[in-house]
Amino acid sequence: GARFGLVTCFSTTMWIHANAGDDGLRAFLRRACDMAEALVVEPQPSRCYRKMNVRLRKRKREEIPIDGLELRADVENQIEHIIVGCGFHRVDEPGTTEWGRVLRLYRRGARTPP
Repeated sequence: GARFGLVTCFSTTMWIHANAGDDGLRAFLRRACDMAEALVVEPQPSRCYRKMNVRLRKRKREEIPIDGLELRADVENQIEHIIVGCGFHRVDEPGTTEWGRVLRLYRRGARTPP
């Protein structure tokens, strides 16, 4: 089917992972890859998961259990592994967000030599 030229995932991977687990994150990334010719992802590193629960505690909200999330320990590389497994390659890291998170640009297909 038809695909979008670009799909973006800003500040979403951690929340999907925390609420839907390892399988939910994998399914989301595979679906995003199915829809895209190119993909920009802002993976939220492991430290963000701890900060998430601190923020929830401060707001007197229920914490999200994160200890059982196997992908969390190396989540940035795990996200890349899933995306590459869908037939993409990383093209660039076009910058960082105001929170210091790296943006990663992936393109469908094999990497072409320079």
